[in-house]
Amino acid sequence: AGVDDLNSQQFGSESLGNVDWIANNDDKFTSLSGGFNIDNIAEKFDLRFSALTSRGESNISIISLISGPDQFPSLETDLDRVRVDLLYRRSQALDITFSASYQRFKASDWALKGVTPDAVPLLLSLGAEPYNDENVLVAIGVRYRLNAN
Repeated sequence: AGVDDLNSQQFGSESLGNVDWIANNDDKFTSLSGGFNIDNIAEKFDLRFSALTSRGESNISIISLISGPDQFPSLETDLDRVRVDLLYRRSQALDITFSASYQRFKASDWALKGVTPDAVPLLLSLGAEPYNDENVLVAIGVRYRLNAN
């Protein structure tokens, strides 16, 4: 398990002179992961399982001497991952692995969401969308040991 809490400040000027605005960034991330291995679950088979979940939230506020305080919408990310591996010991020299994993990543980013061609005055990015991915991976692997006894 882990928690990160990052705070930073950025200073700038709207009038090309002294500092007249400050951006405060507050980023919080929490993660939890775990897993287990079971060796010899059946004759010649080992099982491995792992899982991860992580959440992030970022907030940016601006304090400007010219235009006053302002708050951007929150930025959020979610990541979930599960993996299962089955190892078959065919012989002392040869292992065969079967793996399956699922991952989901989703981001909520106000700077990308809702930007359309008629929003050119608001344009921060052209054609980009916040991430919203799901992946499933299935794999077969072979491990051969040279000089295995």
